[in-house]
Amino acid sequence: MIAILKKDETIFQWGAESGLYFFSQRRPPASIHGWSHFYRTFGEAFTQQTTNKLKASPPDLIILAKYFIKAQPDHEIQKWIYKNYNLLGGLSEEEEKHFILMARIGSELESRMPVLN
Repeated sequence: MIAILKKDETIFQWGAESGLYFFSQRRPPASIHGWSHFYRTFGEAFTQQTTNKLKASPPDLIILAKYFIKAQPDHEIQKWIYKNYNLLGGLSEEEEKHFILMARIGSELESRMPVLN
């Protein structure tokens, strides 16, 4: 899934898959990138901080972990993602079991990939 990106395109993973940043050789757009931080004592503050960072510099690709979006379907960050990104096709059968890819509306990535919605 990382292979679809050009060198200058950015990602955000919504789940507990922080290894995607390492394997894609990209930095996370926000300092909090593990799902558990959004539900603990400082969850609201971390959600606001992450939302602000995403709005200021929206990544080209969002990688959603299916287990995570099912656990918190109404989370503020997910709502922002659904409003600003389109669902992409092109995943392998194995990847589709675990992930959903979304491209920023109007991005070059969106124009290169099959959009499903």
